[in-house]
Amino acid sequence: MNKNTAGLVSEQNLNTFRDSFARCFGDVGSDVRFVDDFYVRLKASDAKVSAIFNRRPIEQQVHAVRSAVYALEEYATNGQPDNTLRLIEASHNHQTMGLTPNMYELWLSCLLETVLCHDKTYDDDVRKAWELTLRPGIDYLKQTLDSEIRAAGDVAEGQSTAPK
Repeated sequence: MNKNTAGLVSEQNLNTFRDSFARCFGDVGSDVRFVDDFYVRLKASDAKVSAIFNRRPIEQQVHAVRSAVYALEEYATNGQPDNTLRLIEASHNHQTMGLTPNMYELWLSCLLETVLCHDKTYDDDVRKAWELTLRPGIDYLKQTLDSEIRAAGDVAEGQSTAPK
């Protein structure tokens, strides 16, 4: 278990999150159902989001969601992006994918709705644990995406992005 050195989320919330995650992703059948349900929700949340996420084999989708959740959990435990979160940051950008910071909010909202439907012991504490565990990494991704968009806007307008 990672020591919560950054203080971004309490051990109690981490444990509640991890227990819920295990209930949602506990076996091959449950993780596939969870991820399939999640992507249905995500694509229905916004037409632009739907256009971004082309249907991939379910095994790849399960791996992508599981890896993203683990990377967000890792960020919450130590306050630093790991290699997976940096890969998400680099590949999920505005220029090539058309992502906006709000799309990360949709992602989180759809994920939490999916947890509600798949975790049989879901309650306010479970929702809070997921939110508190994933929020720091989501905010990090939103901030870096927003910076990318602003920098691209500066370049597009012919402005220098160098500090004055």
